[in-house]
Amino acid sequence: MKTFGLFLIISMLTRNPLLALLIIVLIYVFIDRSFIGILPDFAAPLRQRQRMARLLREIQANPHNANAQLELGELYFMQGQYRRAVEYLQKALVKMDDSALVRFYLGASYYHLGQKEQSRVELAEAVKLNPRVAHGYPYLYLLKHGPARDDDRTEEFIEDIFRYGSVNTFFAAAKYFKQVGRPRRAARFFSEVLDIYRLSSPTMRRRYRKMALYARLFGGRK
Repeated sequence: MKTFGLFLIISMLTRNPLLALLIIVLIYVFIDRSFIGILPDFAAPLRQRQRMARLLREIQANPHNANAQLELGELYFMQGQYRRAVEYLQKALVKMDDSALVRFYLGASYYHLGQKEQSRVELAEAVKLNPRVAHGYPYLYLLKHGPARDDDRTEEFIEDIFRYGSVNTFFAAAKYFKQVGRPRRAARFFSEVLDIYRLSSPTMRRRYRKMALYARLFGGRK
């Protein structure tokens, strides 16, 4: 009702209902981005494409720029373009064979491409080089390689996720265990997400709010 009243007022001021509707949408987006954090960042895909275009130009100018190849491979991975990610990550690996981050993204990309043995090798090398790399995600991928049953190796990976992970890693692990039918393990990770959310600053709460809401609805503590 309040929104409709605001729409009428803005329509009267602008004498343009479509412009009034656009203004209301922008107001709600601004409020969400500033205080709530439920809506997605609509500008993120555009920023990502612009960054990828710049990286491609840098690589064309200097084909041996391993840092640019790594970042571009990471961006392709985030977009789900795993073959393109592998293409640039393999190039980066030539000069950065001791980079745990390159190894992680290669291993994760191989996993999504179904190349499980190569994935295991790269992920194991990543955590060997740096146990803290990628906020615990390598352990989640290594866990996905094995069965979801309660065995010693699974327990080790879970503890490594808790030791080195972030709230995003905990949330991803919770969703994985929920998907494979392990509700107690899922609830443990969901509860960790909620604990971090509760103890976070207002700024960080805004970042974590969607995960916390999901955790409350699908497995965390009330």
